[in-house]
Amino acid sequence: MNELANKNSSSVLAVGGTGFLALAAVFLVRDLALPTETLLGVAALLASIAAVLGRPRRWPWVAPAALLGAALAGGGWYAAITSPALLPGLALTAAGAIAALVLQERRAPSPNASAADGLFWYAAGTAFLVASAAFYFHFFTLGAADESVARRLIPTIGWLAIGLGLLIAARSRTSPPGRVGVAFIVVALAKALVYDSTHLQGPLRVTVFAAVGVLLLAGARLIAGRERL
Repeated sequence: MNELANKNSSSVLAVGGTGFLALAAVFLVRDLALPTETLLGVAALLASIAAVLGRPRRWPWVAPAALLGAALAGGGWYAAITSPALLPGLALTAAGAIAALVLQERRAPSPNASAADGLFWYAAGTAFLVASAAFYFHFFTLGAADESVARRLIPTIGWLAIGLGLLIAARSRTSPPGRVGVAFIVVALAKALVYDSTHLQGPLRVTVFAAVGVLLLAGARLIAGRERL
C-alpha cells in the first residue's frame, strides 16, 4: 500500500514538475522577447534530458516519443518558414535522440522497454534525417555551395550509405535499426529518381546513378554474405 502511494506521489510530482518547466519555457520566450523558434530548442532539451536519464521509468516510451514529435514538428516548421533560428533546436533534437539511443542500447533490458526500444531508433533516425536536410539546405543550398549543382549528390549518397550501413548491421530487416535503414534507403532512392534525375544534367546525373547502383550492389553482396554465415 505504501509502495503504491509512493508511486502515485512521484507521478504527481513528475507531472507537476513537467508542467512548471513548460510554463517556464513559455514565459522565457514571452518575457525575454526571444524568437518563438526557441520553443523547439527548449522542448528538445527537456525531451533529451528525460530520454538520456531514462525517465519516466513507468512509461519509458514517453521521452523517445517526445523526441520523435519534436523532430517531426521541427522539420515541418522549418519546411514552412526555413528560419535559421530553428537549426539549433533541430541539432539538439538529433544529438539528444542519438545520445539517448546509445545509452538505451547499453542499458539492461526492462519488461516495459520493448515498445520504447523501437521508438528510440525511430526518433534518432527521424531527427538525424530532418536535421541533416535542414542543415544541408541552409549551409549548402542557400550558403557556400549555392551555385554548385554537384552539392545535390551529398544528401542522396550520404543517406543511402547510412541506410545500407544500418540495414547490413541490423539483425533483420524488421528490427528497429533495419526499418530505419530501409527508411533512409527509400528516401535516398526517391530523391535520386524524383529530384536528381530532373535537376542534374550530363556527367553529374550519370555519377549519382552510378554511385547509387554501386552502393546498392555492394550492400546486396554484404547482406548475402552475412546470410550465408
